[in-house]
Amino acid sequence: MRILVLLLGLLLPSLAPSLAHAATSNVVTSKRDSVALISQSNSPGTVQLALQFHLNPGWHIYWSNPGDAGFAPSIKLAPPASAGDISFPPPEFLLQGPVGAYVLSGDVLLPFTASNVGSTVSATANWLVCSDVCIPEHASFTLTLDGSAAAEAALFTASPIVNSPFATAIAPDGTLIVTGPTQAQVKSARFFPTKPDAIINAAPQTLEFTSTGFTLHLQPGPGFTPSGLTGLLELTDPTGTMQALNVTATPG
Repeated sequence: MRILVLLLGLLLPSLAPSLAHAATSNVVTSKRDSVALISQSNSPGTVQLALQFHLNPGWHIYWSNPGDAGFAPSIKLAPPASAGDISFPPPEFLLQGPVGAYVLSGDVLLPFTASNVGSTVSATANWLVCSDVCIPEHASFTLTLDGSAAAEAALFTASPIVNSPFATAIAPDGTLIVTGPTQAQVKSARFFPTKPDAIINAAPQTLEFTSTGFTLHLQPGPGFTPSGLTGLLELTDPTGTMQALNVTATPG
């Protein structure tokens, strides 16, 4: 594996915070990224919060299922507040030798629902940021909700991920069978499993069109279970527009 994880705890104090403003916490900055905690609303209670990443070119973090390397970002709120599950945007596929990883790069927003939030939110977060090497990062955030308008509300747009309208089945050999889309609608396809080890992440996914749709040949992994295969199916059309579809494949 060419990815080298550097456990450089001494680097973490060098993450430099800047002052908070509006519904944004202190911004924690390194040579690799800048990260803040933001809120959709400036009022306490049950609110939508998000970790906002600005990743420098060449650096990435990991999706909810990271694939063969890395780990997904996590966040913990100080009681009595509590954080729900993070909603992850569609990932990118990264192949490095025999390692297939599911990553996020550029500007990334990781929203989640927070409950029992007071006027001040304190949180700690952990994430792994990688390029040719990987650096674990850890930071604390403080966010003040004063009841004023939140300038960051516009950042909380609807998720680009929707439930698939297409009937989808999975064969025992790992063939994903999708009914509906035609060759004129789909130029490429990639499946990202929800659970680790469901497929061999680095293996090619071969797309073949049929009279009723298409098949995508996946290589089953040690955790493959055809009766419960779920994940994200990314379909790209000939113009380069990508659809991200939540898929639950039935045995077929």
